[in-house]
Amino acid sequence: VDLDLTVKIGRLGADPEAPSGNGPTVLRMAVNGRQWNKDNQENEEVTTWCRVAVWGKTGQFAQDYLKKGSKVLVVGRNKPARAYINKHGSPAVACDIDCMVLEDITPRAATEAPSPYVREAKQSPKKTTPPPAQAQVPGTGNPFGDDDLPF
Repeated sequence: VDLDLTVKIGRLGADPEAPSGNGPTVLRMAVNGRQWNKDNQENEEVTTWCRVAVWGKTGQFAQDYLKKGSKVLVVGRNKPARAYINKHGSPAVACDIDCMVLEDITPRAATEAPSPYVREAKQSPKKTTPPPAQAQVPGTGNPFGDDDLPF
């Protein structure tokens, strides 16, 4: 059995692009990581750009609730990577993903409204009932009689 699956967490570099006709919603996602640079012997931050194709109701969710800067988790199938020259003139790699699962993981404090897919648990008033009083054997501080002891 073969498995072609990728899991990425990153931020959207632009608002989701609406499909033309029956096409997918397209997300442009930046995934940051660190890479060792042999020339200057330092770790440097590297950004990989992914184009994510999102179909159906999941694509509609992306259009309605995601925006530039949203943090998302994407699970999907890889397509072959593309090499290109970035705006700084250095070579870079981009990936394409056919999305199977899309989750908005933006921290709640950073959003204007809570996600419609997260339900708040309703607080019901707690009924306070005192614990049942234990009957004590008269004349002793022991709540159990001597007959209850196993030894």
